Amino acid sequence: MTGEFPLLVTAHSELYLHYWNLNNIQNNDFSPMGVLSSPLKYPTTAISCFPDGKGFAIGSIEGRCGIKYIDLMKNST
Repeated sequence: MTGEFPLLVTAHSELYLHYWNLNNIQNNDFSPMGVLSSPLKYPTTAISCFPDGKGFAIGSIEGRCGIKYIDLMKNST
């Protein structure tokens, strides 16, 4: 799990990633904004949000990494 306001990202089994807009959580909406499939083939060992909260980096057990940008304004309700 990693977070940098307003983004929170969690890595789960089966290579799934969930992400939340923390502004929605402040308004008692705890459902994730989206579910992504990991861009990597193997399980996640590290995940970290960018300091500006606009995306995250993900690493796997084989040593590869991926970068994903998320537009929370496009996905906001």
